[in-house]
Amino acid sequence: MAKNKTHRFIATDILPPGRAELMKANGIEFASLESAAEALMRIVLSRDVSGRAFAIVPKTDAPSGYIDLDVDDFRDCDLMKRYNELVRNRLG
Repeated sequence: MAKNKTHRFIATDILPPGRAELMKANGIEFASLESAAEALMRIVLSRDVSGRAFAIVPKTDAPSGYIDLDVDDFRDCDLMKRYNELVRNRLG
């Protein structure tokens, strides 16, 4: 895999058959569609999150399944860069 490619996954039917199982066998954890829906509802219903960025992550990374990044743009030292590196390292 390319070193600079970002990896964020939600297991859906769009993945080829067996791909999710292969990824899980290699230590990749998936975020859930339910977490994405909960984050969307938080964005829609909360006035205090207008203009903010959310990351949908596995519940092992955040109990809610999403992280309010409290930023609009990412720098090299940001949380999502570290998170992406963690996922890439699990893939090998």
